[in-house]
Amino acid sequence: KKEEKMLVEDAKKALLHLAGTGVSLDQCLERLSSRNLGGFYAHEALSWYPLDDAAKVYPLSMKFGQMPMFRLSCYLREPVVPEILQIALDFTIKRFPSFATVVKKGFFWHYLDTKKRRYPVTRESAVPCQALKISAVGTQSFRIVYYENRISAEFFHVLTDGHGGMVFLKTLVAEYLQLLGEPKVCTEEVKDIAEPARTTELSNDFGRFCPNARKSGGFAGKAALQMSGRKAKHSPCRIVHLVYDTQKLVALAHEKEISITT
Repeated sequence: KKEEKMLVEDAKKALLHLAGTGVSLDQCLERLSSRNLGGFYAHEALSWYPLDDAAKVYPLSMKFGQMPMFRLSCYLREPVVPEILQIALDFTIKRFPSFATVVKKGFFWHYLDTKKRRYPVTRESAVPCQALKISAVGTQSFRIVYYENRISAEFFHVLTDGHGGMVFLKTLVAEYLQLLGEPKVCTEEVKDIAEPARTTELSNDFGRFCPNARKSGGFAGKAALQMSGRKAKHSPCRIVHLVYDTQKLVALAHEKEISITT
C-alpha cells in the first residue's frame, strides 16, 4: 500500500506540472496513463537472476565501504523536472526487469532477486559513485540522480556493463523527453518500454565472448600486479574532466588493433 500510494503521488505531481505548462488534460492523461506501468506492479515478485561469470567477482570484492560503481550522465538543454523524471523511471523500470532487483547471498553465489518497489529519483548531493548499502533489506543496486540539467545513473557493476547502462539511461531520458512532449524514436539503443525484455539481454554470454576463460591455467601463469602502500582513512574522491576528440581516439585504438574500452 505504501508503494502504491507513492506511485499515485508521482502521477499527481507529474499531472500538475504538465497541466501548469499548458498541456491539455486529455494529453496529460494519455502521457501518464497507467498502461505505461504494463502490469509490472500487478503481480508478486517471483523472478530471480543468477549473476553472470563476469559479475560474480564484484560482491566478493566489496570491503570497507568500497564497491565497484560506475556512472553515466546525460546533459540536457534545460533544467531537469524531477516530477517528470520520476514518472519516467516508474514507466521505464519494467523494461529492464534485471535492474528492478536487490542483491542476495545464495548458498554458493550471490544472485539478483526481483523487488517490486518504487525506485526513487533524488537530487544529487554527494560525491559521485558512493557505495550502496546493499546489505540493507530491499536496497536497490542502482541510483538515478539529477542536478540542474544533468541526469546521472550510477550502477553497482553486478547489474550491467557500460553498454547496458547506456541503453538504460538513453531509454530513460527518451521516456522523460516524451512525457514532456518530444517525439520518441525507438532503436537498438533506445528501447520501447512497452516491449518485454529479450532473453538475450538476460543471458550469461561470458562463455560465448570469452571461450577460453573457463579453462584452468594452473598457478604457473603471469603473476598478478601487487599494490603497495597504505590507503587513506578517509577515501579521497577527485573528479577529473577530460575533453578529447573521439575520432582521434577511435583511430588510435584501431591502430593498436584494440577497442576503445580496452
